[in-house]
Amino acid sequence: MKKVFTLQLCLFLICLGGWNISNAQIIDNGGCPVATISYPGSPYCSDAGAASVSIIGTRGGNYTSDPGLVIDPLYGFVDLGSSTPGTYTVTYTIPGANGCPDLVTTTEITVTQAPTASFYYSGSPFCSGAGIASVSFNGTTGGIFSADPGLSIDPNSGDINLELSIPGDYTVSYSVNNGNCSVLSTAAITVSAQPNATITYAASPYCSTAGIANVNLTGTTGGVFSADPGLIINGANGDIDLAASEPGSYTISYYIAPAGNCGDFTTNATITILSGAKAQYSYPNSPYCSLHDTAMIAFSGTAGGTFSADPGLTIDPATGTVDIQASTPGTYYVYYNLSSSCGLLSNSTSITIDPLVCHPITHLPPAGVITIFPNPVTAGIINLQLTGMTDGMYSIKLLNENGVELLNKQILFKGGNGVQQIEIPKKIIKGYYRLEILQPSGITTTKAIIIAE
Repeated sequence: MKKVFTLQLCLFLICLGGWNISNAQIIDNGGCPVATISYPGSPYCSDAGAASVSIIGTRGGNYTSDPGLVIDPLYGFVDLGSSTPGTYTVTYTIPGANGCPDLVTTTEITVTQAPTASFYYSGSPFCSGAGIASVSFNGTTGGIFSADPGLSIDPNSGDINLELSIPGDYTVSYSVNNGNCSVLSTAAITVSAQPNATITYAASPYCSTAGIANVNLTGTTGGVFSADPGLIINGANGDIDLAASEPGSYTISYYIAPAGNCGDFTTNATITILSGAKAQYSYPNSPYCSLHDTAMIAFSGTAGGTFSADPGLTIDPATGTVDIQASTPGTYYVYYNLSSSCGLLSNSTSITIDPLVCHPITHLPPAGVITIFPNPVTAGIINLQLTGMTDGMYSIKLLNENGVELLNKQILFKGGNGVQQIEIPKKIIKGYYRLEILQPSGITTTKAIIIAE
């Protein structure tokens, strides 16, 4: 009759090896050994280390298996990493003795190949405009690729759509299961932003007197601005110094150097700078004697404007020449106005006509007339017509618009009527001048002349 006893035991040798076997059953089979074995964790993953046997019954037998399974013959431990994946039959044998037959019992164990995976993205960092980044993969296929938000990745192939991805640094994960085995592998990838930008100078055309023209930049920053010669531009921020630049139309370039496997980038814009009207003028000999004929203006700047003055001053609106004889003595403001594409220019200066600054008069002035013909003067000769003039020494001075004396000549006139010719030095160029004639009486007559050639 068989008797079964359940004991809690630990084989000394097994416990020394760190393996605990509990709830062993001792079966009384008339004194003959009896046992059953199993590997309760089967199937096992090949990277799980060692698989322990579970035995119920008589110990002390030997464990054997098919080729490919690395098994401890005494304790039945299976070295999973050294075994070839597959399904095996493990046999536990106790040789017969004392009239008992051989004890042979079997069980199955399955070792599943643990998946492996390694991958990378050759060429990282990638430019966002480079199309598709393909994965370089080695290992178990059939898994799933995933990535941080912002990266457009095909979960099956691992290919990345760079144009649909947001530039940045990402970690890509690959996970695959093989039965009860799984593996997780990761790789890094960087997507660089493809440079793109537009620049404009929205208020163009600008007036040269408008100060600084600021660029409107949309897109990638950090580039360099440059322009045609004549335009003064800040290479870092694109600001243009209008006053320091020469008027005209220019092309401005914005350049971004290659970076992150992205090529260089250039975009252009145009700007036009208009010449702002400028004017400086004065009457350098003010105050003027009320007995003079005219007061010529000294002018530099943009021509084409209109001169005007306070009431009482007779002025030529085109040249700014004042008719002293027709004006009332006093101090006046003279205005110069010019309309241009840069707006209205308006300047002013003053002139004084004062009889107190005239040369002393020792006798009444003669009823004579001094004229110049032709005027504008040609052929390098000033023809001075004296009509009804007194006899004596006449002092002739030629002055430019700034009051600088260019010619000083003495003429002895016999009186009455006559023409005196004054040769103009060749160094004197065409332009506006005034001729001062000091008569023997001490009276100075001033004539405005134009030297044409």
